[in-house]
Amino acid sequence: MFDLKIALPTEMVDWVHGQVKSGRCSSASEYVRKLIAWDQENEAKISSMQALIDEARAGGLSDRSIEDVIATARAKARANAA
Repeated sequence: MFDLKIALPTEMVDWVHGQVKSGRCSSASEYVRKLIAWDQENEAKISSMQALIDEARAGGLSDRSIEDVIATARAKARANAA
């Protein structure tokens, strides 16, 4: 594991210390690791959504009903989330 030094404004440092004091995390390092993991998960979700958009654009116009299109998109989103 490597050390990483970062500079934060006082308000952010106070926030992190508050999260540790509340018991949400055991240390500032754990809190930052959780934030990074959360960001990585969100990035993966955004990439998945973008892939669906790209696929839809590549498919061109459709004669399917909007209800069918929405149902298919929801099913794909659920499958990608799992």
